[in-house]
Amino acid sequence: MNKKLYVPALAIMLLGATAFGVSAVSAESFNAENNRTSLIQKLATKFNLKQEDVKSVFDEQRQTRETERQARFEEKLSLDVTSGKITETQKQAIITKMKELASQRQTNMEAMKNMTPEQRKTEMEKHRTSIEQWAKDNNIDSKYLYFGYGKGMGHKMGPRY
Repeated sequence: MNKKLYVPALAIMLLGATAFGVSAVSAESFNAENNRTSLIQKLATKFNLKQEDVKSVFDEQRQTRETERQARFEEKLSLDVTSGKITETQKQAIITKMKELASQRQTNMEAMKNMTPEQRKTEMEKHRTSIEQWAKDNNIDSKYLYFGYGKGMGHKMGPRY
């Protein structure tokens, strides 16, 4: 019962975060990256380490978490295939689309930095519409549209499964 409510609630939260304002998400992402860089600098200075070494530990940890998250996501999709909610072809299409979107994310964030909030909102709406069309074209239920993202697009939070 909880899982049935989880995905729609998650989708509503995502749409709400997008509607609230892309500029806030972009600013938060920018601040998060600045905070991360600042922390790396402080640790390197405090413990007399090379900043590159500290950064590599952070990057390694981020990659480990991303790999684990991806495995959980694919496991959830496999369970949906087993239970007949989606086909194996749809599962592979979802995984491929998620990877495609992830590779575009940084480019999109860079492109939106110099946009006005209204322009960002328009771009995000176009992006959402294209994802919805992709799902429709692939006969994929709307609950898979945002691939389980928890805190909104551009927040650097991965899918949550």
